[in-house]
Amino acid sequence: MDNGADPTKADKDGVTCLFMACQNGHVAVVEELLTNKQIPAEIKKRVKASINEDCGEYCSPLAIAESNGHDNIVKFLENY
Repeated sequence: MDNGADPTKADKDGVTCLFMACQNGHVAVVEELLTNKQIPAEIKKRVKASINEDCGEYCSPLAIAESNGHDNIVKFLENY
């Protein structure tokens, strides 16, 4: 991200890095995606909006964190 990567970009299946981090329990990555000061405000706004947005054929980042039992991520997203 320090080189301008856009964390809202999705792969061919519509899956974003926020979804993958939530799915796999990577709380530090989730926090970085949502709080990194080097991410432009426009992109941060899209990342925040994607918390409850379905990713392609899959559920939302929040829903996948809930279904996989990643309570620390769920709490972080709900309080973000």
